[in-house]
Amino acid sequence: MFLFKRNVGKTLVVVLVALLLAATARGEQPRLLPPEVLPQRGLIEITWVQPNGPVYRAGLEIGDRIVEVNGVAVQTLPALRAALLSAGYSARLTVLNRRTADYLSVYVYPIDGRIGIDARVVTMPWPPY
Repeated sequence: MFLFKRNVGKTLVVVLVALLLAATARGEQPRLLPPEVLPQRGLIEITWVQPNGPVYRAGLEIGDRIVEVNGVAVQTLPALRAALLSAGYSARLTVLNRRTADYLSVYVYPIDGRIGIDARVVTMPWPPY
């Protein structure tokens, strides 16, 4: 019985490695779990940037995704607005950069709780691969 369990474990590892290699060969990002199984998280995607507005001056662009405001996750537009109103003079945004897929921390200076963007909520599996 012990030999059977040991061989099944080795077979499972070989199959997983083969699946990962096949996905990589097809140019796909290998995943161990399908996205529909993972918890979803809402991110605020910037769809328009006001010229010379607070976000524009911070260097953010259309397609960047706001993850946090002052260390607090924001997953809806009302939550973003409330966080910006409570931030006061400056707010630290954690942003997922669309060009580099890196997380950036930038400071913006809201004007009456507004940072000069239009946005929409997008969902993605969390944690991202």
